[in-house]
Amino acid sequence: MINSLVSIIIPVYNRAHLIAETLDSILLQTYSNWECIIVDDGSTDDTIDVLRSYCEKDIRFQYYKRPEDKVKGANACRNHGVEMSKGDYINFFDSDDLMISNKIKIKLTTLLEKKTDYVISKTIDFNHPNSSETFSETSTNYNFKTYPLNHYNYVCQQLNWLTPDALMASKLVKQIRFNEKLLRGQEYNFYTKLTLLSENGCFLNEFLTKRRMHNHSIKNQFTQTEIDIHAVKLRMITLTEIYKKTSKEVKCWFIANIARNITRVSMFLSPKEEALLIIDLYKFFGFRSLFYYLTSRKLKIIFGRNEFMRLRLKKSLR
Repeated sequence: MINSLVSIIIPVYNRAHLIAETLDSILLQTYSNWECIIVDDGSTDDTIDVLRSYCEKDIRFQYYKRPEDKVKGANACRNHGVEMSKGDYINFFDSDDLMISNKIKIKLTTLLEKKTDYVISKTIDFNHPNSSETFSETSTNYNFKTYPLNHYNYVCQQLNWLTPDALMASKLVKQIRFNEKLLRGQEYNFYTKLTLLSENGCFLNEFLTKRRMHNHSIKNQFTQTEIDIHAVKLRMITLTEIYKKTSKEVKCWFIANIARNITRVSMFLSPKEEALLIIDLYKFFGFRSLFYYLTSRKLKIIFGRNEFMRLRLKKSLR
């Protein structure tokens, strides 16, 4: 008989109009031994009143405020939720998404039967106003049948999944954290560290989460240039966090990706923006990377493309 406690962790900010539907979908779970830890990020609407009403209705709901000494943002809320959790397994969730009624039961049963550290299910979009980047039944984002689940394939994004898709052993989650400085790409950073820690996971070819898409989603708050710049910085930050433990093959992929994109992105930056990017480059790769970058930048202007920076940074790998 399955009786493990599952911790569902939800960061929330100004979701008074949506959070009730999310929490109702959790109440409808066919697996009942769960706790739902909701961490508020300083809501200014009626979110707190809604949360209190659910905590009064069912003691499995727990509501916390993000500690004042933690930086504002969903990642800090998730980390605080982990600290407050008591479950054997953890599933992160978003405050505007919905769970299929047997989501937790199916995932926990699969995880225990296959004796894995985590299980990955799938997400399907609903209420989608204008974005073309949908996760759906025909999506190529879940390449479970094509690529085996391992650290390298996830880093290279041969495999991809969303934050709410993973049910994980808490003993693993508590060894890593969401990077609280990231506004985008936090799931990539987190699951890169998870797959480095353990490749003992499995896929579940079922859509068990419904993702609500709307104009107030985080992804719609950035320009394409900002997204591209952040993607370069995300790779730098993630490589720095795993550098001492990951393989040379993974390091080479990061170097090639960063080098290929940093000179391309720099062509669209103002002098001030490029200076900030150069500072980050120096911070993550040291003084020699500045020479490689400036040389590569000049070659790209002259010839339109080059491989100088990628080759030099790759050669300098320790």
